Amino acid sequence: MQLDVVLIVIIVVLAGIAFASGWILNAKTGQNKITSAEERAKKIIEDAEKESQAIKREKLLEVKDEWYKKKQEHDAEFNRKQNKLQNYEKQLNAREENIDRKVDLLNKKEKALQQLEKELAELSKQNKEKQETLNKLLEEENQKLEAEIDSLKRNIPAKIEKIAREKYDMIRPQEKKIKFKAEE
Repeated sequence: MQLDVVLIVIIVVLAGIAFASGWILNAKTGQNKITSAEERAKKIIEDAEKESQAIKREKLLEVKDEWYKKKQEHDAEFNRKQNKLQNYEKQLNAREENIDRKVDLLNKKEKALQQLEKELAELSKQNKEKQETLNKLLEEENQKLEAEIDSLKRNIPAKIEKIAREKYDMIRPQEKKIKFKAEE
């Protein structure tokens, strides 16, 4: 009889030790999963930030390239018109030497010069407007990129939590408290 009691006590003690060992092993395994998930989350966030910076740089380069092309086109047109104007001025200077014989021709050239100057002024005005438009486009692209980056930053933590929950069958700290209270 006493042997049975001692045997039962030993079995209960061994069961308690086995239960405690299992409990500790389970807690360590859970902690390792949490640590691993946190490391993966940090890596995902870092990768997303790098990618967003690369996208931002790429978009800025595209806008700058487009602006540069438009500027070159405008400069070429401006130079062409300016060269044309300079040619007319040269012709006028050559004909001014013979002003007495060619007054009528000179008046026609002066009208043409005035028209070119008007066109040049209009081109300068258009250039200024194009410059302002390009600056607005650049600012809008920057704002869009900033909004996209902010959106990515807001969505990543939720995605990480979802992945961690699905992959590691994790629960929130509040849910653990409720379960512990229910077990007590």
